[in-house]
Amino acid sequence: MLRLITMDRDNYEIRIRGSIGADWADWFRQGTIRVEDGISILVLRNADRSAFYGAMRVLGDLDRSVLSVRRIGIADREEQNETNGNNG
Repeated sequence: MLRLITMDRDNYEIRIRGSIGADWADWFRQGTIRVEDGISILVLRNADRSAFYGAMRVLGDLDRSVLSVRRIGIADREEQNETNGNNG
């Protein structure tokens, strides 16, 4: 039986030890970077699995320590929309 694999897209929040400049955001398609208390937070928006693993590879090539990865799924997005006053 042939099974179709869909490339789900999601948002990811990746926390990295140390500071990564905002200019690196161009290397991460659909990504934004901010720094809080010496921790860089890379947010990938609408990223498929390939984009996610590509970002992880770049971080490894930069010899950066990944502290945590959090997938922001549909439930999280709905909760954010409600918090922000958006309805979808």
